[in-house]
Amino acid sequence: MWQKRLALGIGIFGNLWIWRIFNLNPVVALLLVGATLAFYKNFKIIFLILFAGTLFFQFKTTNIQDLTHLTNDQQRVVQIRLKAYPYWATSIGKWLEVSPKAIALGRIRQNFFENLDINQYFFATHPRQRVGITEFEKFPYILLPFFIYGTYKSVKQKPWHTVGLALTPLALLAVIGNQNPLGPFSLLPIFAISTIVGLEAFLKWAKKPYVVTFLILFGLVMIQIISYENF
Repeated sequence: MWQKRLALGIGIFGNLWIWRIFNLNPVVALLLVGATLAFYKNFKIIFLILFAGTLFFQFKTTNIQDLTHLTNDQQRVVQIRLKAYPYWATSIGKWLEVSPKAIALGRIRQNFFENLDINQYFFATHPRQRVGITEFEKFPYILLPFFIYGTYKSVKQKPWHTVGLALTPLALLAVIGNQNPLGPFSLLPIFAISTIVGLEAFLKWAKKPYVVTFLILFGLVMIQIISYENF
């Protein structure tokens, strides 16, 4: 059906993220496209192999973050915060602020929630841009409603598959950090799949004038994004 083909085309290739990846690392891009198609077509073994490949490249191409290292400025901030604890809570403060375990857990939590921030994928993390990380708009914001509905529908239909597709890279990224020029690309399949599912539902429901209007708006948004995006 044309609705499926159009939804697949837009969901996989209708974003600047995949083209940025093609530009910088074609092998990773092909793995991502293949993994997304395999998941959509329910080719489980092929998907697992390709998805494992994306996780491997995510690990290899990321500048691994030291979870316990504190810069001089961070150490200064910690000392200021320690002084704010009452004398009877000094030992608790040291555990919370200086303990390697506490620092590591804090960084893992920070990494995890950074990658849950929907703004990172549709609005280049605005207005919470991160220092030291090149932010770029990964999916056009016009696809956000379709992604949200597609996520709901995917979780309802295939809860374990969908959650696994999202949580596996989220867990990896939480540990290794977000210093990667391609971004958290191992999450691209879940965004593409959810967008495809949402778009497919819309295209099956919508009459021709609505579809044409959407395609025109989608094209205009893509032109807008491309006009200020640097590859």
